[in-house]
Amino acid sequence: MFQGKVRSARLTLALMLGASWAVVAGQSDEIWALARARGKIYAESGQGAYRLLRGWYQFPFNYDSLVEAFLLRLGCWYPHDGYGVPVEVGLFPTAAGLAHGNSTSLVLHLHGTLYLYTSEFETQRKPDDHIALLVERDRPRYIFDPDSAASIFTPYEQAAFHLGHVPPEHRIVAPVRDKAHGLKEAFVRETYAKALGLVRACETLVAIGYSFDSHDRSSYDPLLQALGESRDRALFVVSPDASKLVKRLRGEYCYLTVEPLEETLRSWAAASFGGIPRARGRERQGA
Repeated sequence: MFQGKVRSARLTLALMLGASWAVVAGQSDEIWALARARGKIYAESGQGAYRLLRGWYQFPFNYDSLVEAFLLRLGCWYPHDGYGVPVEVGLFPTAAGLAHGNSTSLVLHLHGTLYLYTSEFETQRKPDDHIALLVERDRPRYIFDPDSAASIFTPYEQAAFHLGHVPPEHRIVAPVRDKAHGLKEAFVRETYAKALGLVRACETLVAIGYSFDSHDRSSYDPLLQALGESRDRALFVVSPDASKLVKRLRGEYCYLTVEPLEETLRSWAAASFGGIPRARGRERQGA
């Protein structure tokens, strides 16, 4: 996934891609434990890794809600604006008077998310007509629908039903080699547009636990191309295989500064997320 945070007048953007945080960091029972009580999720360990998310932009390619769950409990992400696009949400009746907070962190799901669907059409009927017409909306509407994961998002719940509802498994870009079709979906296109704008404004990009597989190039290439539009920015790769990945990326993106940090997310968090300030001062790599 990607992250960004404003520091003074500069934006640092961390690219954190790949599997869920629990998998990236190690075995899930070693990193965090979930206690479900009154619809809430608590992190009982690994707090440092999750609190790093506060105030940053996340651009995950995975579909689950792990990041959102922790950010919601930290009070810095809300579903109505936290996906980077306006989303219609519902509230539990007992929370009807609750004012929406403004998200200070964004979670931009570049391959879609299981927890909202897109409504691109609506029915319209003139007062004297007996037949309703199906009309394309001027702008797609995004509808929050957490389905069986609703307890994670308390006090938010499914918004009112709209045309276009599909089950969760049909809301994402399928994990197949050719993702061209899925990348054309309205939510994915709008999310990418938001993400690319943030990447162009960033100072640093950090990839954690991501293999940059050649079959996924259509997914990550636009982001690295956007990063490469400025020569004073860098990509850092946090992975046990970082040196191998960096060697390949330097060959494919010779205009980018790419640096390895041979860490897992867990070890990087334990080291207080060090390495990037030191790496930022190294000599530029590539042609």
